[in-house]
Amino acid sequence: LRAVEDLEADEGLRDDLEEIDQNVDPNVLVFGSKKDGDFFTGISEGRIEASRLFLEKRKELLDRLSTIRDKPAVRFAIEYNKASPIETLLPHCAYVRAACKLAHLEGMIRSLDGDMGGAFRDFELQIRLAGAMGDEPVLISRLVQIAMEAMTIQSAEEMLRAGTPDAQLLTRMADELATCKKRGTLMWALLGERAFFTETCDAILR
Repeated sequence: LRAVEDLEADEGLRDDLEEIDQNVDPNVLVFGSKKDGDFFTGISEGRIEASRLFLEKRKELLDRLSTIRDKPAVRFAIEYNKASPIETLLPHCAYVRAACKLAHLEGMIRSLDGDMGGAFRDFELQIRLAGAMGDEPVLISRLVQIAMEAMTIQSAEEMLRAGTPDAQLLTRMADELATCKKRGTLMWALLGERAFFTETCDAILR
């Protein structure tokens, strides 16, 4: 797997994403507490304003992430621990999910503001980020991908709840969701886990 420069080579971006869940105002949507309702049951004005401030402070981070949206695919390098395969690390899982949560939050606020085009761009970004885990041969990556895909579908539901996207936008959304549905990434995860098990047994025998 080859790493995409935007996330893998930019250590500053990785650091910003890794710290994004730390010391967050509990009123911030997606990242904070789930108290006081949600998008479908009603959100207090205070939570919306706290979320706007959170996004404003991370505008530069969002701008850097937005370049991923226009890429056909995003992938990350995995450094296999040949001496002890079971100890192979997947550090990118945490910060890719954080990026997806950030895009989800921005899309939610844009939906509330009636900016369907902007909300759709955040939806696309989530699709690309979730797709980054697509052919990684481990179940952990697949579980992270499932969580990210769930956020992406929720973003689509929020857009449709907040307004009525035009026909072209609806068609593009349907196409993206259809592509997401066809990924079928569980096979790669199961094949990879079998290979990891075999290599782990070999390592024990050595």
